[in-house]
Amino acid sequence: CSKLPLNFHGLDNNGTNITDWNWDFGDGSPVALGQDVSHAYQIAGIYTVLLTLLNDNSCSDNVSTDVVINELPQA
Repeated sequence: CSKLPLNFHGLDNNGTNITDWNWDFGDGSPVALGQDVSHAYQIAGIYTVLLTLLNDNSCSDNVSTDVVINELPQA
């Protein structure tokens, strides 16, 4: 739901020694750095989260997924 924090966790399944984890949440907010981050979307909608990775050999890759954020239910 909007305005509630979501937790994101990057997982290195290949043992490639990831040195940089850069999270773009697709809503114009600043990029978050780190393997584990949280983010609160302020407006309901569909957002593409892009994770860009850099390893110790300066190779980069990225993965993305869409997240659907709904309005908070009203009591």
